Amino acid sequence: MGTMANTLILAYVGGAIPFLLLLMHNQIHWLRIVNMDFMAAEILSGIAGTLGLVVAIPITALSVALLPEKLSNLSMPLPFCS
Repeated sequence: MGTMANTLILAYVGGAIPFLLLLMHNQIHWLRIVNMDFMAAEILSGIAGTLGLVVAIPITALSVALLPEKLSNLSMPLPFCS
């Protein structure tokens, strides 16, 4: 789960790098860059995506663990259940 969250955050940072390089090239102070709405949106996107992963992975694992038990109670056999 940690690897996926890191990949997600690095993807957001990678998308922001060209814009950040442009701002740094124009010699805008780094404190002004950090306080921009664009940076806040990128940070919030990373946090929301990470929280989505943290919530979705356990729910998926739980549903996969309970699914064969529910399907074994069906009257017709399924090809993947033995």
